[in-house]
Amino acid sequence: MMVGPNDMRRIPIVASLMLVLATGCAISDDDVTGPVASGDWGGVGISMVATEQGAQLEFDCALGETSEPLVLDPDGGFTLDGTFTPEHGGPVREDEVLESEPASYAGVVDGDRMTLTIHLLERGTISGPFALERDGTAILRKCL
Repeated sequence: MMVGPNDMRRIPIVASLMLVLATGCAISDDDVTGPVASGDWGGVGISMVATEQGAQLEFDCALGETSEPLVLDPDGGFTLDGTFTPEHGGPVREDEVLESEPASYAGVVDGDRMTLTIHLLERGTISGPFALERDGTAILRKCL
């Protein structure tokens, strides 16, 4: 194949375009790795307070917690081990101890929005997904 003078002028343009595309792919704004913003997150049926140490959660009729910080992977997701404590309606006796069970909390954060799912390990059930917003209002209907 012969390369003519017009083809020779295109080589620097094509090479420059390839360099720009390669650089653009290497430096991506899609990488959101890092800790979840501390503070209040709320939604329908859920309230969460995220801290550097983990998260405290309150549901309509349960409590939850993680003792690990919520740190996002490159796709904006996280999975943490924690506990889930079902509550019940009516008064809680002074000496009553609510039984916690192991749970796995999996979520995805996109800006100020989070989707969270809870897998109750002993029961083998999944709760959610819950939609939360940073600094959003929690709407809880406590069990009666």
